[in-house]
This record gives sequence, structure tokens and C-alpha cells, in this order.
Amino acid sequence: MTIVSSSDEGAGITAIDAARLLDDLAESDSPPSWMGYVHSIEAQVPAADEGADIPTIWRAIQQGFGYFLEFTVDDGRPRVELVPRDHFGEETWPPPIADVEPAVRKVWDDLAALVQEPLPRARLNHLGWEAKSPEAHVRARQASEAYLQCAKSGRNGDRVQSLTAALRLAKAVKDSALIELARETALDFAKEALDNGSPSWATMQSLELLAQDADLHDRVGELATKAASVAPTVHIANRGFALARACLPASEHRALWEAQVARHLLEADAAEVPLLASHHLHEALRIAEKSCIAGLREQVSARLQAVSRQDLGLLRFQYTSHVFDELSEQLVDTQIRADDWAQALDD
Repeated sequence: MTIVSSSDEGAGITAIDAARLLDDLAESDSPPSWMGYVHSIEAQVPAADEGADIPTIWRAIQQGFGYFLEFTVDDGRPRVELVPRDHFGEETWPPPIADVEPAVRKVWDDLAALVQEPLPRARLNHLGWEAKSPEAHVRARQASEAYLQCAKSGRNGDRVQSLTAALRLAKAVKDSALIELARETALDFAKEALDNGSPSWATMQSLELLAQDADLHDRVGELATKAASVAPTVHIANRGFALARACLPASEHRALWEAQVARHLLEADAAEVPLLASHHLHEALRIAEKSCIAGLREQVSARLQAVSRQDLGLLRFQYTSHVFDELSEQLVDTQIRADDWAQALDD
């Protein structure tokens, strides 16, 4: 591959300089944050003189790091693609990758061969895959490997995005070794959080990602059960219980339902506000009814009835207003003539 070594006229930077800049910006942010990295890049792009275009190399950098990762399912196949960040009617910025000018794609190719840090390597190689470069499959593998490196060192939200992108790109090119590496990296991420006793929403997202592969259901179900049992919030616990039931055989569901109800009962006992205790008991009752386990609903109902006799601390206030009879009749007539309740209330 031929690397551009001379600067574009007016660009003030070569491809080698640009690659070094992208690496330096990535290395300076630890742990790396994708949006922080993008903002650092945007701050480096020089403003164009009025009426003049931004030089190609700077335009390529600005556009290349202006796309968002989007995860979709197409005909049952999970996919990842780079989509424009901003939409202005029928126009977008950056332009759809299929519409990007060849000169900009050439800069992406040159930079992909030069950068060393995982963040720019992941993005620039992913661009090569999306742009259907002559080495598209090689670019997808390199992007997947770089995303995995990002996942090992990044922040939680970015780690999940990187894991998802890595796994889906590996599947897109049917690289079995890379698929297995992505799976193990995601499992390690979840295990690390569970070993620290602090599963988060990101932990659950990584497990939900792995649950897309049926052959991992046993391992995911085991980890999801553990996540539910040590979850710091009831919301994360509920996600864990739901995922565990989706992955484990029906013979294990009863214990999961009972544990989920028990978690809400504990939350109700710990609540210092009667209204909050009532909320958790209502949730426990809803879960018990959904479980269809004999006796579980009655157990929760008895607790809820006891709470319902307490003062929940609700405030009551009364407001009285007087209107003329003619206005009252007009309001009633308008509501009666409405086509439905929504229109009646709006009127």
C-alpha cells in the first residue's frame, strides 16, 4: 500500500503526522472514552477559511470519526454498522459511507495502515469494511481485534459497545477463532464484575449479548443467576432473573421466581417510606402471579394487605372553584359531542 507522505496543499499535515496525532490523543485518555476521544479530535481540526473547503486529510479525519455505531438485526442476523451522526432532512453529516468521495476513503486506508492505538485502529479498519475496500475482510478482522483491545481497557459503556462490535464483525467474516475470542472476552468482563460483587447494567448488557448464542446459554444462565443474587439494585436483579430464565431449563425456573419475589420482599422490609414498601410489594405480587407458583401469590397478598392498612404518607388537598352556569353547560356539551375521551379531555 502506498502511504501519502506529502501534505495536501494547505493541509499542513501528512498522513504520518495525522496517524501520530490520532495515536497521541488516544494514548492521553486513560481509561479511553470514545466520545472524549472524538471531542479531542474535533478540537484539532482547523477551521476552514470562509468560502474554502477543509483540506482532504482533515476532512477525512473529521468525517471518519463522526459516525456512530448502530446495532441492528437484519433477517435474524445481528449486524453492526457505522451511521451518520446528524440528519438534516434528507441530508446527513457525515455523508453515508457509500457516498464518501474516493479521496477521503484513500486517506482512511492510509491512516489504517499507520495508526497503532486500538481506538483509531478499530474505527479506521471498520471504515474500510463498511466502504467495501479491496481488503474488506482483512479490515473487518483487524477492526474486530482492535475493538477487543478497546473492550479490555475502556469504560463500561464503551466496553459493551466494543464487545458487541467485535463479536458481530467476527461473525460477519465467519472467523471462528475471533468469534471465540470475543465470546471469552465478554465472559471475562462479566466474571470480573461479579467477582468484585458489583454487576452493573453494562454487565447485564454483555451477558445479554452472549445470550444470542444458544450454545452459551448454560454459562450465561449461571452468570446471570449470580448477577441477580448480588445485584446492587433491584432493577439489575430483575434483568438478571429474566435472563437466567431465558437461558436455563424450566426445571430451574421455580427457584428463580421465588428468589426474585424474595428480593422485592427484602426491599420492602428495608424501605423506610411506607409508600416505597407498598411499591415493592406490588412488584412482588406481579412477579408471583406471573410465576404461576401455587401459594406464592397468597404469601405476598397477605403482606400487601397488612401494608395497605398503614398510613402511606400520601398528601391530600382539595380545591374548589366556581364558574358561571352557562360556561359549565358549554363545557359539558363540548365533552358530550367529542368523538372519544381523548378529544373530550383535550377540549
